[in-house]
Amino acid sequence: MQHPASPIRVFLADDSALSRLRVAELLAAQGMVVAGQAETPESAVSGILATQPDVAVLDVQFENGT
Repeated sequence: MQHPASPIRVFLADDSALSRLRVAELLAAQGMVVAGQAETPESAVSGILATQPDVAVLDVQFENGT
């Protein structure tokens, strides 16, 4: 008997709340789960460490230049 696979858990880090919302909607439509979100690089690091997602989607340049 096969067990259903657990959904992929994704962490989103982007300083744009709208971008995070849109990506979260796309992921949910594919059966993935958003494990957490962050709007700063610092909160992304702590959030990723805390939630241990399968995948992290990171903004390449945050507003503050990091």
